[in-house]
Amino acid sequence: MITKFELFESLNIGEPKFYDYVICSTDSPEIKEFVSNHIGQITRVFHEGETKPVGYDDFMVEYGRENIPEKLNTFYFLHGNHSGWRGFKREDIIYWSKDKEDLEKIIQKKLAINRFDL
Repeated sequence: MITKFELFESLNIGEPKFYDYVICSTDSPEIKEFVSNHIGQITRVFHEGETKPVGYDDFMVEYGRENIPEKLNTFYFLHGNHSGWRGFKREDIIYWSKDKEDLEKIIQKKLAINRFDL
């Protein structure tokens, strides 16, 4: 039996930071599958004690309007020239990395497992 181990050298190091790539989770059933199977990028971090607009969470994650299925548009919002943003709490960020490739490997493995019901 051959076992392959992959090293993710930059996965979940420290705390998520501005410009890190992320895979998130949410309690919202409408978008749960999308955010857990797509990579976003942190575009804003609100630190403890910092004033943030009402309804904003600690991390603003950009998915890009072109990547969001139309049926999910109502669960995202526009902010200035940016679109496809969604706020997440720290506990909603499952994986983060400065290297997008690490997260792409996780998504690929997850999709393969789901496809073959492993």
